[in-house]
Amino acid sequence: MAFIRTQNIKRNGEGIIVSGSASVAKSVYQSNASHHSRQVNIEALGKVLWLSEDGKSGIFQSPTRGLVFYDSKDDTFSFVETNDKRLNGTKAEFRPLIHSVFGDAYLSLQCLGKYGITGLLKETFGKELFTRTLAHVLYSFVSDGSKMTCANFIGRSMYSYFLGNVSPDSLRYDEYYFSSLGDDSLKVSFFRKFVAMMKKKDKDFGTSVYVDSTPIPTDSDNPMSRLCCHGTGSSCTQIRLAFVLDQKSGLPVWYDIIPGNVLDVNNLKDELTDVEKSLKISIESMVLDAGYSSRELLGSINDGRKLIIRMPERKGYPYQELFDSVEKEYNNPDRIFVRNGHNYVAVRKQIKLFGNIAIDAYSYIDKDNAESGMKKAEIRMSENKKEKKEFDAKPESERKRYLMEGGYFVLLSNYGYDEKGTLDEYFGRTHIENFFKDSKEGRRLLPLCKWSDRSVRGKILSDMISTILYTLFRKEMSKAKCRYSEGEKKGGRKPKDLLPLNQITVSEVLSGCSTLMCMKDGDTIYIDTPMKEVKEYFGFFGITIKGSMTMDEIRSELGLSV
Repeated sequence: MAFIRTQNIKRNGEGIIVSGSASVAKSVYQSNASHHSRQVNIEALGKVLWLSEDGKSGIFQSPTRGLVFYDSKDDTFSFVETNDKRLNGTKAEFRPLIHSVFGDAYLSLQCLGKYGITGLLKETFGKELFTRTLAHVLYSFVSDGSKMTCANFIGRSMYSYFLGNVSPDSLRYDEYYFSSLGDDSLKVSFFRKFVAMMKKKDKDFGTSVYVDSTPIPTDSDNPMSRLCCHGTGSSCTQIRLAFVLDQKSGLPVWYDIIPGNVLDVNNLKDELTDVEKSLKISIESMVLDAGYSSRELLGSINDGRKLIIRMPERKGYPYQELFDSVEKEYNNPDRIFVRNGHNYVAVRKQIKLFGNIAIDAYSYIDKDNAESGMKKAEIRMSENKKEKKEFDAKPESERKRYLMEGGYFVLLSNYGYDEKGTLDEYFGRTHIENFFKDSKEGRRLLPLCKWSDRSVRGKILSDMISTILYTLFRKEMSKAKCRYSEGEKKGGRKPKDLLPLNQITVSEVLSGCSTLMCMKDGDTIYIDTPMKEVKEYFGFFGITIKGSMTMDEIRSELGLSV
């Protein structure tokens, strides 16, 4: 059985321990020893800060675990807050003198400062929430969907040196943090400051936007389902996360949680009103998907707002008639253009919808997708007599559209662009698809019993901040040219294992940087020698890795002082 062995314990007049060390030891059988046993050290506990009266448990400044509580009765360790009453003012720190992961957190914090996000978080959230926010953002951004908890991730990271009175263990199920971020005023404050910061870089930020939504799963084990029936004023089978993204950068201008299966024009109006009132932005143009198309929305083009929207295939829209016009031009070389390796035929025509709404309709057939779809349809019908019989009964024009269904679509717009320019604007919506993907990757959901309506909303805001960092980080990587140095190029050296940096994923960069470790001794952090690959990653972001840095230097450099 393990026990605590102490050495040179000294106390002051008030009985507080001022010096002394301890270790975990156990007795082992030895036939030739006195009493047939001897004591063997299992682990050094370091400086003694507090001991229980029976000497079987205590708080120690461990050289390998930092500030820690050890109980020899069940041989367990646990985290201790630096303001624990048992310490009675004893100077204590969470400062493990072991190797901690340095590279991934340091690179991420450098980028957060470079993009202006660190200062923005500090202004928005205040001292303790700022520290916790950085911890959760780093965890969400760097850990890449691993099962490691936030507490374990931060506990092994160099960021644990800068937590102050926040213990890593308190990050495990951080109801305080997520509930605090669930305050809607913090969401408004964050996006108001974020949009103001982005407008300094681009005065038109947020005036031209993509609007779309993505469903949030609502299965019984998913805490997001709490929002389906609680706190929204209605009961529904699904909720959606709606985004307003800047067209040029693909960064979020606003987001909202919408109960229901679809985002209709009324939700859209409410969201745009929220943006314009909360952020003082006048949205001048929008690119929307077919689900938003309605008489009311299309009628609003007369107020001067620009619009591109995909035409739905339903009553009130001349979907079939427009197909007939573009199908006649299918092989006309004057109507064909190439975009991203696909051949398109397009026809622009002004039409009137709902009797009096004049708007340009752009009819497109993606010939590559259409021809691929035709082959699949022909194979399918050769195997399905019922489908073939139904197909043969259709009018000729409908049969052609049926075969080309995979490549035919119509856009409605008052931009005044030509066919290619309008398609370019619409396909810029890949920004929002990327943002959906980024916001879902690595999203971690805590146990259902830990969630309330407010903490779920706080979790979503925390995820949005991580996704903003991910988007900015990926954008900077996409500007990269090549990982070969100019000298290697001139010398003709082309190692097969080196790729252009813009072909390397964010996860690969962060995973590579996580191999860079550090050691803290006193107020100095000593950084290991980085591998060549890690130096290349840091060099791309313009960051030099030093051999050692003081805590104050890192606080100042990364903007961690609060």
